[in-house]
Amino acid sequence: MSENLQYTQDERVAAALAHGSVLLGLFTNGLGGFIGAALVWLTQKEKSEYVAFQSLQAIVYQSVMLVVSGIGLACYLCAVFAPMILLVDEQLIESAPPAIFICPSICPLPVMFLVSGAFVLYGLYGAWRTLEGDDFRYAVIGRMIERKLKGSAE
Repeated sequence: MSENLQYTQDERVAAALAHGSVLLGLFTNGLGGFIGAALVWLTQKEKSEYVAFQSLQAIVYQSVMLVVSGIGLACYLCAVFAPMILLVDEQLIESAPPAIFICPSICPLPVMFLVSGAFVLYGLYGAWRTLEGDDFRYAVIGRMIERKLKGSAE
């Protein structure tokens, strides 16, 4: 693959770090990835438009990841605790099949892992593309940020 020499190696590495910080989110409930991308943006925004744009994209992307994770966690907790709240009556608890307690707590897990995995893989794809020197754009976020930045520059 041919390397894009439009951006310096330092710019490409900084942009890749911003996108790649999505991995930190795996260990910190998403917050670490957001903070990592924000640190890259704060330290590099004046030095390089490319890094500023790429890290800003990573910040917004990882903010979306935080919100989706929070919604997923809330849905998961509701699925786990709703049957217990609904079955307060001891007779109902004794007659309820065990699956009513097991299924809601297990079923959402694969979906949560798949969605989280997809978010992380897309962020790592962005890291790889920027490390190669490409002007990477997240599907919706990239265009949205670009429009906002062009609008504020006018």
